[in-house]
Amino acid sequence: MRVRHLQLLSLARVLALANEATSAATGLSNEISVVADGWVRIAPFGDSENLRQVRRPDGSTEDQRFIQRLTRESAQAMVDDHSSILSKVGRMLKVQRGVPIFKRHPDLRRHAPETVTLENQGEPVPQGYFSELAVRDDGFYGRVVVSGDGEDAIANEGLKWLSPLWLVREIGTDGGAKIVAPFRLLSAGLTDRPNISGGDPLANQREQPGQTNTNMNREQILAALGLAPTAADADITAKITALNASVQSVASLSNEKTTLATAKTGAEQALANEQAAHTTTRTALKAERQARIALVVADALVTGKITAAEKAATEAALANESTFEAELAKLTAKTANLPLGSQTDAAGNRRQQNSAADPSQQLVALANEKLASCNGDFEKAYARAKAARPDLVEAIAAEERARRTK
Repeated sequence: MRVRHLQLLSLARVLALANEATSAATGLSNEISVVADGWVRIAPFGDSENLRQVRRPDGSTEDQRFIQRLTRESAQAMVDDHSSILSKVGRMLKVQRGVPIFKRHPDLRRHAPETVTLENQGEPVPQGYFSELAVRDDGFYGRVVVSGDGEDAIANEGLKWLSPLWLVREIGTDGGAKIVAPFRLLSAGLTDRPNISGGDPLANQREQPGQTNTNMNREQILAALGLAPTAADADITAKITALNASVQSVASLSNEKTTLATAKTGAEQALANEQAAHTTTRTALKAERQARIALVVADALVTGKITAAEKAATEAALANESTFEAELAKLTAKTANLPLGSQTDAAGNRRQQNSAADPSQQLVALANEKLASCNGDFEKAYARAKAARPDLVEAIAAEERARRTK
């Protein structure tokens, strides 16, 4: 077996071969961190969940779930174990230079024969080894030595992921899962996919931050879809199809909501415009009614239906919109209470009242003539009469000024 240390030049060779196989590869894989001095980060500190399937003595299988907890202390325990005299003697007897690296995990048959996996196939022929182990601030590291066969496996067989295999001790439980801590690194496997095994021992792998593992974990997918671990591919397809239909339905409802919101905004704007127009119309009608009241009261004063003392009360009665028509009818039917002949002014002078020559009466008579052309709208007819006879308007104003100065 050709064996070479991964110094700077050899590491560059490994990187080049891996990149030729796949543009996603960095160093040995996207599962490890490679630094310039040939060291790789085997695993970061922290918890990772592991699931393995084991075969019972009766031939049936069961799933076992583990939470693997790698701490600085457990990593240091593996470093100390690797550096111990017993381990060094054991490696000497086996003619083994360090912790071996295989294609996948063929030694799993020896360490955990009950594990049901395809990763334990093949002969346990080392493709390299970790010559040293170390603990650093961001995890558990090993210095890699790789053979020519190992380089070929990385470049040509797609075995780009590094998966450590170690012995563990149970340190607790969490929701039915055993919490375990590694204490001895047995080997590492070059694999073409993440291989999460568990138990005594565990095989584990990691992803490098910033890189994506494109291998699907069936158990996680089934759990995310809410399906049982025994669900078939047809069940997965049906679930995804149903979810896609739900997504389409949600999108349709969202579009409908947007359309309704737009329609609501338009309707609110139209209502606001209508209310503004209604306010304008009411203002105009109010002004027109006030003008009509002034005209009717002035006519009642001229014709003698009311006195000057009754003027304010009459205006107030006519100002009530709900009773306007009734009050107008009463005023119209009222007979004159004052003589329309000669009258005495405040100075004691007598003046002759001629209704035919009175400017208010003339203006009312002219408005009545124009009623037909105004479709019976007296206010409009009166406005046209005032426009036609500004002299009468001025005469009425002059009389009102004279009356106020007495």
